[in-house]
This record gives sequence, C-alpha cells and structure tokens, in this order.
Amino acid sequence: MKKLLLATLGESPAVVTEAIDRLRADGVHVDYVVLLTTNDTYSELAANLLIEHLPGYYGGTSGL
Repeated sequence: MKKLLLATLGESPAVVTEAIDRLRADGVHVDYVVLLTTNDTYSELAANLLIEHLPGYYGGTSGL
C-alpha cells in the first residue's frame, strides 16, 4: 500500500523534511507528499525548495 504524507506548509520547509525523517525512523516509507499552503511569496519559495530537493535527497521521483 502506498503511503501519503499530507503536510501543511508555511515558511519553513524543514517541518516537512523532519516529518519524513521521523516517519522513516519509525519504519514508515512515504511514497508521496502533498503540500497544503497559502498563496504568498514565502510559502511559494518554501514549496519550490521542497519540490526541487526532496526527490534527490530521499531517492525518488517527485511525488509532490
């Protein structure tokens, strides 16, 4: 069964990576990440940073 992380995102993308890391430490592999965010510049920058770096860091394709 595929695992989905539904995450709210403000200005700190580290919250999402910390959640993924914690889930992995508990033996849960996240297959997809869905971000819920506001439409402001800082949130958009944080989302773009995650979209760019999550797949390479966690060794997958972009599930964002």
